[in-house]
Amino acid sequence: MGRLVKLWKSEETETRVVYSYGPSEEQRGRIACTKTDGAISLLEPIAGVSEQDDRFFYRDLAMVRLRKLHSSGEFPDEAFMST
Repeated sequence: MGRLVKLWKSEETETRVVYSYGPSEEQRGRIACTKTDGAISLLEPIAGVSEQDDRFFYRDLAMVRLRKLHSSGEFPDEAFMST
């Protein structure tokens, strides 16, 4: 079974970037990444999805993608990650 998560940049400052993540723009959560050290934090889980499903299907993949974006130093408006 494959998994896919989409990310949409919702805000960016000199110190951090915030992305919405999830299966669609209508059903999404929010995560943030600090630009200095790459620390990622959950701001808001996906509403209407269990904690376990949010983590397994979406959040863990979103975090991997955000780490890759941090490593590259580029934060595009949209990104995705799949397995």
